[in-house]
Amino acid sequence: MLTALVATVAMSHVQSSPKVEDLAWMTGNWTCEIWGGTFEESWSRPGGGSMQAHGRHIAGGKTGMMEFLSIESVDGKIAMFISVGALSTGAKTPVRFDLTKIEKGAATFERAKDGDFPKTISYTLKGADAMDCVLTGTQGGKEQRADFHFVRQK
Repeated sequence: MLTALVATVAMSHVQSSPKVEDLAWMTGNWTCEIWGGTFEESWSRPGGGSMQAHGRHIAGGKTGMMEFLSIESVDGKIAMFISVGALSTGAKTPVRFDLTKIEKGAATFERAKDGDFPKTISYTLKGADAMDCVLTGTQGGKEQRADFHFVRQK
């Protein structure tokens, strides 16, 4: 009886491996005012073990930056891949960020290889219609941080 109880308690403390579906709370169309314009990021619902997104920054009536993102299960890990720049210009090599922390409504990804900014990307749900994204790392030898305070678009 005691052995069965100990086994049951031990099993209740075992964490299951995170799945892409655990990030479903990121789904939707999000915008925030930053850098003198509007940044948009749109995430698909998880399906088939992946999520996809695209983002862009618009200021002065022009797109100044684009990004294409995916979250996938790779080699037993959850990873985010980001390609920055218009698909029409130059070859794109995505940068990999591995999921290092996940809680209900929060996830942190870290750059898989050394590099500059960003080193970490953290998403945190702040309510049904608000989500923060924080980028941290170094650029030019100085610590940098960018805070995106997204609002869900309906």
